[in-house]
Amino acid sequence: MLWRGKAIAVVACVAVALVAGSCTNNPTGGGMAPTGSGCMNPPVIGPGASLYNCSLIGLDLSGVDLTGADLRGSDLTGANLTNANLTNANLSGANLSGANLTGADMAGAILSGAILLGALFLGANLLGAVFDFGGFTPPAGGSTGGGGAVGTPVGACTGPYCAGYNEATVDTGVDVCGETYGADLGVPSFYLHQDNDTLAANGQRSVVTDAATDFTGAVLGGTQFAFRGLSLSKANFTNAVIHGVSVGCQDGSGGRFDGATFVGGELIDITLPNTTAVGATFVDLHMCSVNLSDSDLDGAKFRGETGSTCTDIMNAVPSRFSAIVMFERSSLVGAQFGDPALLSEDPAGTAPNGWYRSAWVNYTGDGKPSVTFQDADLTSASATYPEFRNARFTGATLSSFVSQAQAQPALYDSVDFTTADWTGATFTGPHDYTGSTCPDGTVAGPGDACF
Repeated sequence: MLWRGKAIAVVACVAVALVAGSCTNNPTGGGMAPTGSGCMNPPVIGPGASLYNCSLIGLDLSGVDLTGADLRGSDLTGANLTNANLTNANLSGANLSGANLTGADMAGAILSGAILLGALFLGANLLGAVFDFGGFTPPAGGSTGGGGAVGTPVGACTGPYCAGYNEATVDTGVDVCGETYGADLGVPSFYLHQDNDTLAANGQRSVVTDAATDFTGAVLGGTQFAFRGLSLSKANFTNAVIHGVSVGCQDGSGGRFDGATFVGGELIDITLPNTTAVGATFVDLHMCSVNLSDSDLDGAKFRGETGSTCTDIMNAVPSRFSAIVMFERSSLVGAQFGDPALLSEDPAGTAPNGWYRSAWVNYTGDGKPSVTFQDADLTSASATYPEFRNARFTGATLSSFVSQAQAQPALYDSVDFTTADWTGATFTGPHDYTGSTCPDGTVAGPGDACF
């Protein structure tokens, strides 16, 4: 991993196991910090409730209406929030460890810096919810709570997840992963990473997740930086729908996206080997320096303008990537590049040129492949109106591969067809192989056919 020499602050918390209340969501507050006016015994629950820094451990809050509630820094460990309405609620820095939010409506909620260890968001609506870097420092004044187990102020942060903790992002040495990237361009809101020392100074941390954090069937995203403080490698995103997020500067493995749908957005400088995304759908997803090697993507669909692009983000692919997008040794059996339905829906090719293509192109000019499928298994995969420019298939298995086009040609530019197994592959409709090395060793020119 490449680092830029920036200091990494030591997290000032004792590394103890997380138990109820052991690592609160107030990184800097004192032992009897003030709480919201609704933090009493019993707490005042309702729309707009003032429950910041309040202990609500284990409460049954199923189906309650907490629209717009102030739950910053609150401790909801083990709480039952199934089917609750948390629309536009502020849970920045809250502790939701072991909480059940199945079916909850959390549209527009703020979960920046929240602790989500073992939290369940099964089928929850999180569209517009924000998982950014965050934390909570209680304001001066306010109630001191009503006493007893419920309503007691949460208190000071202890444990491993205090200010400065960051599981989501790293500075990989690429400009876009520097914490001042946006500010340097005059767009201060555009940053993908924050250094640990900066987070500590601001009383913030990343979102905290583990393998039991479960977003199965949830709807998420909707804003560009909704996932800025959220790791893609820990939580379960099976069958989730993720809209329009820009995620970058992550170094992890083991992402779980079986059946998930990505609509729009960008993946930028991300290493996610050993990911499982069987049957996942990627629509208009732009990928720049993405490593999905050794992954299981059987039956995955790459549609719209999904593909490799680093325009205006990087001048060159980082040295640790062999191509803009890497599928080395991955299984893509039955995967689809492009949508076969387009052959009948737009037989004349009158749609705007390129909108339907799954395009793999390197515009950085550094000469690296746009995508590599080296030693991958693409048995029975298909490509409709594909655009593979300087793609690498070395050692890949493409038996029974189907490439098809109709009005507009499929594009295979500078592809070496001699280095992979194309047994039984079929190429129907117009194809352009200019610059490619055909199976017989000849280099195709304009109008030449390799198959």
